[in-house]
Amino acid sequence: MTIKIIGLLILSFMAFAFLSGVAIVQLRKKYGDDLRVTFYLFSLTMVITLALATYAFITGAISNGTFQGPIGSFLSRLLTVMLDLEKDLMILLVIVGIILIPQVLNYIICGFIGCASPVIFIEGSLTFLIWGVIKAFSVSAAIFASLFILYACSVLKTNGHEMLGTLYMASMSLSFSLTTLMLYRDSQGAVDALQTKCPKLMNKLASLHALAARHEQSSASNKKINLAEQSKPFTEHLSSKEPSDDTHAQTSSSPQKAQS
Repeated sequence: MTIKIIGLLILSFMAFAFLSGVAIVQLRKKYGDDLRVTFYLFSLTMVITLALATYAFITGAISNGTFQGPIGSFLSRLLTVMLDLEKDLMILLVIVGIILIPQVLNYIICGFIGCASPVIFIEGSLTFLIWGVIKAFSVSAAIFASLFILYACSVLKTNGHEMLGTLYMASMSLSFSLTTLMLYRDSQGAVDALQTKCPKLMNKLASLHALAARHEQSSASNKKINLAEQSKPFTEHLSSKEPSDDTHAQTSSSPQKAQS
């Protein structure tokens, strides 16, 4: 059983390393800024975690491999909160849902009436969601990597299985973060390819939107017509002033000719 577990761990580490390598190769040429942000979050979190652990070890908040006192209790709770990925993802989904779901419902309702307008903030909301997921898993990977270092240095007590578990979670979280970033950037190219390779589908969607916004388009055209009608007297007034200006110029030039 132990040999099987070790074999599965080795295969998992190889899979995580492969996915991370593929993501880095795909992103480093065009999206180097994204990689820098991701690894900066990872590095910053690791430095802060190790710095707090060092401070706690020096002040006695970590003693005999366990958290001690009120500071140690606070650090233990903070560690639990920072590793609660489920809560982080739930908060992200709630924020994005509050932004998008009312707009989608509004579009559906107004679409039946014929005065729908396009849903806004879709791209921004999805970008916020994706980067929130990337941040959450990058921070989680850094904390698990820091715990592995603390376990390896005997700062915290643990057993071999738990130490390998932290290394496994660190590798998985970082791999998931990089893979999510790669898929997000590839999805933008997929949307562009969909627009060029599936024109019938895009035309169908455009016709459906035109149907949902049929009265909105007519009201917009009516506004343009009304604006043109309102500006017509002003343009006629300007055109009527131009001949008078020309005649004034001619009359002012005639005395000069007479004097000459």
